[in-house]
Amino acid sequence: MLEIACPAAPATVPPPASTPGTRARRVRIPRDRAIVLVCERGAGLSLADHSLVKSVYLEGRTPMDLARRLRCSHHAVRLRVRRLIHRLASRRYQFVLRNHPAWSHARREVAAACFLRGLSVRQAAEELKLTQHAVRRHRAAVEALCDGAAA
Repeated sequence: MLEIACPAAPATVPPPASTPGTRARRVRIPRDRAIVLVCERGAGLSLADHSLVKSVYLEGRTPMDLARRLRCSHHAVRLRVRRLIHRLASRRYQFVLRNHPAWSHARREVAAACFLRGLSVRQAAEELKLTQHAVRRHRAAVEALCDGAAA
């Protein structure tokens, strides 16, 4: 297996900013920052998502080439990759990736499903065999922990 050395994070590129209660404006993340994100935080993604962003950013494949192989629209591939990179850049993703081993089993599973894999509350509840209320409660607790750590 080929190992790829990941470059150091550029000091001049800040992570995208967001304020609580408002939707963050989608900021374009430079390619060098995206490569660092894939190397540092890509392990938290599902295998399919990790393979997709790795193919684009580390192996240099184009979304058009991947779309042909996956038999889907290149627009869908670009959108998926963009959303994954923004998830990797989010402060909540980083917080969960760094801190989730210390949490209870249920909270750890909910955090991984919602923040790392990007599932909705309904999808996470279905997958984890929990009620939506329980998933919302754990998700809110993780968000509070993250907001408290940022303050």
